[in-house]
Amino acid sequence: MVRFIIVCALDKEANAYIEAGYEVGERTVLDGITCRKININNKKGLITIAPRMGLVSSAILCSRAIDIFKPKLICMSGICAGIEGKSKIYDVIIPEICHQHDSGKWTDDGFIPELYGIQLNHETKLKLDGLTKKDNFIEKVKGGLLLQRDEFPEDCNDLEFDVYLAAASSGSAVVADSAVLANISNQHRKKTAFEMEAYALYESARQSSISPKFFSAKSVVDNGNFAKGDEYHRMACILSAKTVYELILQGIIED
Repeated sequence: MVRFIIVCALDKEANAYIEAGYEVGERTVLDGITCRKININNKKGLITIAPRMGLVSSAILCSRAIDIFKPKLICMSGICAGIEGKSKIYDVIIPEICHQHDSGKWTDDGFIPELYGIQLNHETKLKLDGLTKKDNFIEKVKGGLLLQRDEFPEDCNDLEFDVYLAAASSGSAVVADSAVLANISNQHRKKTAFEMEAYALYESARQSSISPKFFSAKSVVDNGNFAKGDEYHRMACILSAKTVYELILQGIIED
């Protein structure tokens, strides 16, 4: 019986579990879903890989995976963009509330957002907050990881990051424009990160009759402006994968 499902939008996000040193099964297809088997603390799980990035593919994958495998938990790992001044490179952010930032109406006066936020289940939120604030949690995620020369953020001489809950959002397109970034940032004064898939997972889990626990934990690789690159992607994928693994290991779902 599959107890948990981890959703990834990119191969490199799924492969990070292998690079982190975890025992992961061969890439296979189960009921039309590309996945790898993984066991954590004697719990059977699947790392599933969407056919492409974005809300639509993730919504279809999450909904089908929940219906087929009936997991107790569905979660997501990978990379995201952060809001400058509110998060830093490599921070792992768990959306305590998530909405779709490109949902709304275009008018002659510009874009008017129409936001519907989905919150974590209160019990899940408390448990995630408690686990991530344990004294040794960051050290367990960081353990054994070394940055390559080009993976150091500016003015940083070591691998430094935090893991925390914050407001976030998802959209259907990659953002690399300062004006669009400003619009996204202004939608919620406490928004800390944004990406392209988490809202789909949250909504799929919320609407499911199975009602699995759900969360996303993604690591920041840029600030959503023109200065985008992939030099931080490898380590961010690993940090996110190790965070999700550690949360499952420490009991985010009960035996």
